[in-house]
Amino acid sequence: MQPTLFSFSESIPTPTNQHELVLYTLIFPPKELSMGYWMNHYKSHKFSTRLGEVEKELGISLVERKQTQFTNRFGHNSHYVVYVPVLKQSEYVELYKKIIAKS
Repeated sequence: MQPTLFSFSESIPTPTNQHELVLYTLIFPPKELSMGYWMNHYKSHKFSTRLGEVEKELGISLVERKQTQFTNRFGHNSHYVVYVPVLKQSEYVELYKKIIAKS
C-alpha cells in the first residue's frame, strides 16, 4: 500500500520545505505529474522552479519533460509539460535523505 501524503514513515520523513516536497512527489508520483497536479494538491505554483533548483543543487536531471498537446475550451491547440520520473524509487529516497541532511 502506498503511503498517503505526509503520513509517517520510518524511512521517509515528512517534507518540511518545497525542495523536499518535490523529491517526495517523485518518490510517490501520481499517474501524471504536471503543474496542474502540483497546484491542485499543494497550492503552489512553483513546482518547475523548485525542481530546477533541486536539479541544479544535485547536479543531475530528475525527470524527463514531455510536452502533451490538447485542445482548450476555445478550440485552440495548446500544450502542457508532464514530468516523468527517470530514476528508481530507491534513488529518489537516497536523494531525499541527502537534501534533508543539508537542511
